Amino acid sequence: MAKTKDQKVKIIKNAEKAISDSKIVIFTDYSKMTVSEMRELRDKVEQEKNEYKVIKNALLDLAAKSQGFEFKTKETKKPVAVIFGYSDEVMPAKALVEFIKETEKPEIIGGYYQGEYITKEQVEALSKIPSRNELEAKLVGTIAGPVSGMVNVLSANLRGLVSVLNQYQGKKS
Repeated sequence: MAKTKDQKVKIIKNAEKAISDSKIVIFTDYSKMTVSEMRELRDKVEQEKNEYKVIKNALLDLAAKSQGFEFKTKETKKPVAVIFGYSDEVMPAKALVEFIKETEKPEIIGGYYQGEYITKEQVEALSKIPSRNELEAKLVGTIAGPVSGMVNVLSANLRGLVSVLNQYQGKKS
């Protein structure tokens, strides 16, 4: 069923908002995917508070232009689903590339990151960067390492003193 003009305007407005709120936007060709694969990828992407949507190319082109970049629907000629990465720049790319390794679908077309067009290869490279959570965990480990070492050094002196006092008490008895 064809969409009314009001429905199309609403889709464009929602896409504009999604693009402006996103830290990264990734375009994929979903034409060879089954409905269950689409649902699985959508669930995987949405676990990290991101969004995976199918949007008609012409409507996506209008929304993209209003946000300052060109989608180039005439060059694509493929049905497009879009990942909007709201929470993190890396996690959507990681989830997508991991899913592609399992199913060999969908095909990455490209994306936009920090206002610049990125290629399929750049999306794949971005997926190899540690996520924000992984980097924070490494930072905490790096900071906590010297502190725990200091605690061990200080407690070793106390353990040694207790050991000497116990030996002295044993000799007196």
